[in-house]
Amino acid sequence: MSEKEFCLPGEYLGSIEEFFPGEGAYEKNGNVYSSSFGKIIYDLKERKVSVQPFKRASNYLKRGFSVICKVTHIARN
Repeated sequence: MSEKEFCLPGEYLGSIEEFFPGEGAYEKNGNVYSSSFGKIIYDLKERKVSVQPFKRASNYLKRGFSVICKVTHIARN
């Protein structure tokens, strides 16, 4: 379980043995990942991890911040 308060899309949140994916999360190859930028919510009673999306990323990201990402698709115009 992570000590972080927020996460980015695709970020590892835990294994499927620890938590089931809730809203804003998905399972892939036995691991649970975030599907959006938001606040991580661990429900220890239900063994579920969810991500509550932030309404506006601009409230948290500022000019000059470094962002690391992985390009997975490029659309043609």
